[in-house]
Amino acid sequence: MISGLGLPTRTTEIVLFEMQRDDAGQLTALEQVSTALPEKGGRVEAPLLEAFAIGFLGIADLSDE
Repeated sequence: MISGLGLPTRTTEIVLFEMQRDDAGQLTALEQVSTALPEKGGRVEAPLLEAFAIGFLGIADLSDE
């Protein structure tokens, strides 16, 4: 799972991948999984990502910026 937070627009995006491995544990395929994601324009919440941004930037809340 890869997520990103756009601070100027306060938008969160997420991409989900499935890793497939062989019996030896070597990565053989990496496929994007779209069925688990909200439809385009849907809302994604990432509270840990938001908490990191708040702590890193030293602001009280992203909505108060």
